[in-house]
Amino acid sequence: MSDKSCPINQCKRINMYVDSQGIMRANKDLVKNYIPTPLPTLVGKPERITALDVRITADEAELTPSEKVYTITYNANDGTGAPSAQNKVEGTTLTLSSTTPTRTGYTFNSWNTRANGSGTSYAPGATYAIDGNATLYAQWTINTYTITYNANEGTGAPANQTKTYGTDLTLSSTVPTREGYTFTGWNTAANGSGTSYAAGGTYSANEAATLYAQWTLTTYTVSFDANGGTGTMADVTGVLGSYELPACTFTAPASKEFKAWSVGGSEKAVGVAIEITADTTITAVWQDA
Repeated sequence: MSDKSCPINQCKRINMYVDSQGIMRANKDLVKNYIPTPLPTLVGKPERITALDVRITADEAELTPSEKVYTITYNANDGTGAPSAQNKVEGTTLTLSSTTPTRTGYTFNSWNTRANGSGTSYAPGATYAIDGNATLYAQWTINTYTITYNANEGTGAPANQTKTYGTDLTLSSTVPTREGYTFTGWNTAANGSGTSYAAGGTYSANEAATLYAQWTLTTYTVSFDANGGTGTMADVTGVLGSYELPACTFTAPASKEFKAWSVGGSEKAVGVAIEITADTTITAVWQDA
């Protein structure tokens, strides 16, 4: 700095102070082209000098306005837990907060200068360089869940379906098949101990799931035809595989007696085992007494 003094009307006036390191600094304005100079006699004694009035001629230094500071505000946009606002100094870059908000049923994607996401997007912790106040809005993707079907020893399970948060899903009406078994529904546990759902039923849970086919062994009914005789013989249910023909308890027509059973057009004697693979009617065969 110059040692000469100057008239007030030819000088710039700036309030200065000396910090704890003995460095002279501007209190409110920045001085370009001026390197603060240590004052050794003042180091360690900042309490003795609180401020200085320094006069600088116009050709020795240039004064510039104080730096501008902008506010970057975060809006959770229907979520919660937005970060605190940050200050950005003009001409510098700002590292955005790495804190992310939350929203039930949604996944946070990014920040955007517009609530509807049509502006500029920023990731958490990204660099922000724009000068000016701004509000950054959280952007969300609604959660979806995959519903998987398992034929559980059968074949022909339906394709996977996607369930959207907060929206009911209509389950597939396609049912698998399994030889010798009848499909009875779906269950969240392979052994049927979980939650049961019918084919084409409604799935409301907001979570992914595997639905397992439930089966019951297929059985058949054997019924009896008196073929002119009288009386009744009760149907036999739950039959699968080998079945032994019973004694005939029908009353024979007049002048007739029981001869055999007819099964699929073939005569079979009482006690003969037949294979039941479908509902079957056994017909009494009579002969002259």
